[in-house]
Amino acid sequence: MAKNDFKIFKKQARLSKTKEKYIDVLLAMNVLPQCNEPMARMTLEAYWVYYTELSDSERRMRDVTRFVHGYVSKNIQDKLFS
Repeated sequence: MAKNDFKIFKKQARLSKTKEKYIDVLLAMNVLPQCNEPMARMTLEAYWVYYTELSDSERRMRDVTRFVHGYVSKNIQDKLFS
């Protein structure tokens, strides 16, 4: 994804009041490449966490792509081993 592609994720994070609403809106917008719904939901949850739960300084220290990849990988591992 190009850097500009992340603007929609950030903008919707500011506009949505809940994580569930954020995920539903972006799923409806079909902004992710083809993937199954559980994976899409987990990926969008990672974007929500990045844009709403991390502080400004934490976001400056972390690349969004790497954060999302790490978040999804960790959640997949946690689900496999729990």
